[in-house]
Amino acid sequence: MGAREIINERSTKTASILADFQREVTAELGPDLERVIDGHTTVYVTGSGGRGEMSDASDLDLFLVRVKGKPSRIDGALLQAAIVRATRRCNIEEPSADGVFLDMHSAEEFDELFGTPEDDARNTFTPRMLLLLESRAVLGASVYETLVEKMLDRYWQNADKHVTGYLPYVFVNDVVRWWRVVLLNHEWKLKEKQKELKRQLEGEALDQQLSAERYYRSYKLRFARCLTCFASLAYLLAHTRPRHGATLHVSREDMKKMVRMTPFQRLEAIDRMEPPDIVTEALARMRDLYAEFLEHGARPKKELVESFKAPAFAKARSSSGREFADQMFLLVSELGRGNSLYRYMVV
Repeated sequence: MGAREIINERSTKTASILADFQREVTAELGPDLERVIDGHTTVYVTGSGGRGEMSDASDLDLFLVRVKGKPSRIDGALLQAAIVRATRRCNIEEPSADGVFLDMHSAEEFDELFGTPEDDARNTFTPRMLLLLESRAVLGASVYETLVEKMLDRYWQNADKHVTGYLPYVFVNDVVRWWRVVLLNHEWKLKEKQKELKRQLEGEALDQQLSAERYYRSYKLRFARCLTCFASLAYLLAHTRPRHGATLHVSREDMKKMVRMTPFQRLEAIDRMEPPDIVTEALARMRDLYAEFLEHGARPKKELVESFKAPAFAKARSSSGREFADQMFLLVSELGRGNSLYRYMVV
């Protein structure tokens, strides 16, 4: 099976899993559905579900946001219980971190904390970025669209002063900032995992398990997280790439179009924009590498982590992860040549 076929197959699988989950969670909510969702609240999925890459081993990364009105602890509890029961009925892994990320947020909170020091500390930065970079609605689709519009309002609040030459510097800055946060969180999570493993293992067994965990987490970081961040930046660079004297401009409609795409669809869109050259060569190689990542990632987490204890497997996956990141760097650098938007990604 070719790379595009693998990626398309995973997209079809995702649609099927999410449709089943949506049906089950709706049934679980029953008469409470109108109270906790209708017209004011949305539940959206990120991670492999948002990227359209789910397999039978995937879990669901969900965010609950009340867009109209204040969050309700009771409504949040009803939603959380329905979600847990629905994941069990669909044979999906239960929410990670004991469901800590299923707390109900509010659009008002997203707006008030936008750009403040508390934005990340109160966990509004990550759900906002994932909303725009890799998400799709599971419940409350129309409310989800309203939430996207509200977040774009913040990023495009000065666009009326630049009707024909607006570049989303603030959004680009936030994407780059979120990538740095992801890298820092990666190291923190490894340290926390190390503490946990030290309570269970010692000696050579501990060293092997720690090494396997590091390889596994790095592998996901170099593919999935890298794709989410930099496919979006690359898409904006391709859209604003100087061509025949065209004015550099990104409208709200351009951004809405990008939000509706999965990260990989953004790469495919770049491929259609560009003539055969170094950019299209990089995209072709990235497609092959990512398809390989999806095939390995379809295995249950414990099984995949265990595989990283084999030096040959770990070395091969580490090498492919570095190559994918190198190709992404090549893509962004080439698309950024002569593009003022690129400068704001670097300096």
